[in-house]
Amino acid sequence: MTKIHILTVHVRTDKWIRPQIDYLHKNVKNFKIWSFCDLIDLEPIKNNFDFCESSKIVGRPETKDHFLKLNKLVDIVVSHKDTSDDDVLVFLDSDSFPVKPLNNFIESKLNDYPLIAIQRVENAGDVIPHPSFTACRVNFWRDHELDWKWESIDSGLGRQDAGGYLYGYLLKKNINWYKIKRTKSLTNHPVFYTYYEDIIYHHGAGSRDRITRLDILRGGAPNQDTEDKIFQKVLNRKV
Repeated sequence: MTKIHILTVHVRTDKWIRPQIDYLHKNVKNFKIWSFCDLIDLEPIKNNFDFCESSKIVGRPETKDHFLKLNKLVDIVVSHKDTSDDDVLVFLDSDSFPVKPLNNFIESKLNDYPLIAIQRVENAGDVIPHPSFTACRVNFWRDHELDWKWESIDSGLGRQDAGGYLYGYLLKKNINWYKIKRTKSLTNHPVFYTYYEDIIYHHGAGSRDRITRLDILRGGAPNQDTEDKIFQKVLNRKV
């Protein structure tokens, strides 16, 4: 069975660690979890991971540094002596996790596509592979020297995010990738609290201000009460 490497970054709060760990153990087989946990006490949590350290990359806002941490994690995983070329890298946001068995989904999609990722077109037309869930084999990422660095996609719409360079590279090289699309949500908000292909849940802004590009265009954002209620609903769901 293919080995899966989960790469995730937790910042300022540990509230998503236990839900994410529980869902991973329920729905993924033969995996390791590699994480940077920044501005969090590591002692109570580090045993949940195969690798858990502070990235020592901390700035404000943290989202601007997220791509640096993901790239650093990739370097650690790819250079590890037990990592093989055909192993799978799975990038997860801290508040993302699979809600159904994941191995067969990944294996079947990667048989047809070199990379699979959430594409959040619901967020004012985002086209990038989003790091809330992206997967590919180790040799694909390494051989193409891929990178999560920020890059503009469409200056007219203000598109700039981690995944911008990745999207541009795939487009330039004419590499077809599988877009994982939104299927339903726990609220009427089109971006937050959302399921993709009914297999990945992404809470959205789990450790940062809860506002999206779409919210900015619409002039508002979800309120705190909604966030707290949905978080409790996720916690109370039987894994």
